[in-house]
Amino acid sequence: MSQLTTGKRKRRSGVAARPSIGGIEAAPVGLLDHVPLLIASVDQNLRYRYVNRKYGEWFGLPPGRIQGRLVRDVLGPKRFRVIKGHIEKALGGERVHYEWQLTNGGGITKWLEVTYIPDLDARGRVRGFFALINDIEDRKRAAETLRRSEAPFRRLYESNIIGIIFADIHGNIFNSNDEFLRIVGYERKDLPLRWLDMTPPEWLPLDEEAIEQCITKGVVPTWEKEYIRKDGSRVPILVAVAMLDMEAGTCICPVLDLSDRSRLEKALLEQSETERRRLGQDLHDGLGQHLTGLAFLGKALEERLRDRGSPEAKDAAKIATLAEQAVSKARSLAQLVSPVALHAGGLVPALTRLAANIQDVFDISCVVVPASEDMTTRDDGVATHLFHITQEAVTNAIKHGHAKSIRIRVRARDSRLTLSIQDDGIGMPEKPEPGEGLGLDIMRHRARMIGAAIEHRESPGGGTTVVCTQHGFRHIATSKEAKDGSPGSEGRRQKKKNPRRG
Repeated sequence: MSQLTTGKRKRRSGVAARPSIGGIEAAPVGLLDHVPLLIASVDQNLRYRYVNRKYGEWFGLPPGRIQGRLVRDVLGPKRFRVIKGHIEKALGGERVHYEWQLTNGGGITKWLEVTYIPDLDARGRVRGFFALINDIEDRKRAAETLRRSEAPFRRLYESNIIGIIFADIHGNIFNSNDEFLRIVGYERKDLPLRWLDMTPPEWLPLDEEAIEQCITKGVVPTWEKEYIRKDGSRVPILVAVAMLDMEAGTCICPVLDLSDRSRLEKALLEQSETERRRLGQDLHDGLGQHLTGLAFLGKALEERLRDRGSPEAKDAAKIATLAEQAVSKARSLAQLVSPVALHAGGLVPALTRLAANIQDVFDISCVVVPASEDMTTRDDGVATHLFHITQEAVTNAIKHGHAKSIRIRVRARDSRLTLSIQDDGIGMPEKPEPGEGLGLDIMRHRARMIGAAIEHRESPGGGTTVVCTQHGFRHIATSKEAKDGSPGSEGRRQKKKNPRRG
């Protein structure tokens, strides 16, 4: 009677405790055979209490032949020595995690991710541990492939051959290599930086165009600009952009220091200007003086022959006339080669003299459209570069475009100077002949040295229009301002509002 009552009480109180295998209840055991992990339960004596089907398949043995055996016997002495330390930590109550490259029963070597979890009794004493093992061969292979693909870039990044920055389109530089920090004169503790704040105002429009192109296409080819260094000086750079995350707006930018090239270009251009001035001086003072003397002697000879009634007086008069024309041509060529005193009359008068000389030498129409205001420069170098850009564009229009009419315009509005040269020629060839592109390169170099940009367009009525735009110019003022010393456009420079300046 008492036994029956006891049995009823047991049934009423619930199902009797389920049998367990190695600390794992019997019911979940069948489920563990379908788990993609290798699972084992090991007791304090390092004997397997339970392994699932996946574990047995790995070693090429049925689970029943593994259970009850020592871990050392199943793995072998050499493998056991490798993991002995990890097992001791697990038996000491520590959760252990490590990766292990192991060869299975079929002779295939794979990377495994192993976790040991201590098996505690009701009093918290360790009675063994559970082993959870995951096959991570595919992950390891993918990681190795990624590492190898990143290795060349990482070598480039760490070699500091060029500057490399990680930034976003909102103006923030959140990481860079040491070469970039050297270029701009900052230290790593100064990161993050703001590339918008480091960019001079005249270069912001180009940056805005680059940002729009980057958002649309995901990459921007190289363009040249300047950065303001920490000490306030400027450094010319070549930069490109490639988007990393379109949604976040993050990008990677290689940055090349152009200081050495700029110094070389400046030296070459200064040498070129020196040679131009020397040639102009030789034409004006050397050849011009000789031709002037020849014209004078021809005129004197004409008078003497006329006094004698000699018929050769007409020939002498022709010689004198040709000599005078040669003097005029020599002076025109001298002014073409070397503009005289640009600062004396302003840029527009200098261009007007250039146009007159072009008409005289080449017998074509070349005019300067009157500007809204006369301008004189506080920097002869800027005016000289603008003059020679115009001169090169006019020469190209005549030589390659066979132009018969050329119009030169100069406009200054707000903080932008625009110089345009429009011709009615046949346009620019799609593929210039070897050597013909040198003039265009020189124009670009000159523009870059004064913070300007060069653009070639097809004219609406045919021909070519060359546009030189200088944003944020600081060295041009009106003639009146130049005389009374007022700040002019330099002091009234209007800064373009940039929506990305946060």
